[in-house]
Amino acid sequence: MVDMDADDRLDIQDFQQNVFDPTKGIAVGNALAMSATVTTTIGLSSIPIDWKAAAYFWQYSQGTLKSSTFEYEYQSTAQDIHDALSRNELKTGPGAWESTNDDKLFIVRNVATDGSGVSLDEPGINHTVALYLAEGYAIPAQ
Repeated sequence: MVDMDADDRLDIQDFQQNVFDPTKGIAVGNALAMSATVTTTIGLSSIPIDWKAAAYFWQYSQGTLKSSTFEYEYQSTAQDIHDALSRNELKTGPGAWESTNDDKLFIVRNVATDGSGVSLDEPGINHTVALYLAEGYAIPAQ
């Protein structure tokens, strides 16, 4: 029911990194604080050409679309975060879905590393940092 393949579904902007202790610089023993702004834009997929789906056409609505929940978090190892989510968590209040002019919904999330950040464990240049942006969702499906 949610068009997960739309080109504008996920937009990551304002990626920033800062060292926890500026006096140590980028060195072993310090850590990086990472943050980004993530915009999720969702719309309804087309009703499948199938009599079983057509019988439930009324489910393809903005109300059903608004029942979708999306969350993002930085992780040091890739892990699913779907299990802790349920639908209808973003319907009202701060961080609720907002409407666009073309029958889509969007939310903007600020995602940041937790208080420990990403530790810098190895000296030298060109080392990769173990950091993943995980996306979890609970969406309506038929």
